[in-house]
Amino acid sequence: MGQISPFIKRASQYIRANQDHATIAATLEWCRSYIHEANAPLTEVHRNSTSRQRLSHWLSRLKRAGIYDYELIATVVAMYMLREWEPRSFRSDRHFRHQLAIRFIRKAPAPPAYKWRSGTGGLRYDRVTVGTRELLARELEEAIGVACFRIAKLLLTKPNVPTPEQLSAMRGPLPPVN
Repeated sequence: MGQISPFIKRASQYIRANQDHATIAATLEWCRSYIHEANAPLTEVHRNSTSRQRLSHWLSRLKRAGIYDYELIATVVAMYMLREWEPRSFRSDRHFRHQLAIRFIRKAPAPPAYKWRSGTGGLRYDRVTVGTRELLARELEEAIGVACFRIAKLLLTKPNVPTPEQLSAMRGPLPPVN
């Protein structure tokens, strides 16, 4: 998390400051509806649960944890920022998508999952399965990927406009060659 913390902070500040802008407002609204319309019909996640059921369970967990929509969007933007800033952080596009989904979903604590082996039960915490990560990453990229990528590119640009003093110094005479 420390690797993207500065990016999350910058993205969060930008999103909160510009939440009335049409693009950001639409992104936040999508996130709000995506989380709050999650249906978790299962009280627990079973071994045979589908990726959609598992994702729905995670999204319901996000809703119950009270995670703000701007925090989730800032996480997505931060992941795109990290990808642009340090492309070698991710081994492949698939690795990036999986990390994106995990960082998004892990804003909420892991829900418990019960395991049964040899007639004895136990409690473990549900992991984010490959199918769940791929489903979430696909939905994030299709719905808000372009907007988050544009925000990331905007936040990473460093205006390199020389000051008037620098301009006058650059236009001044150069020292003679010895």
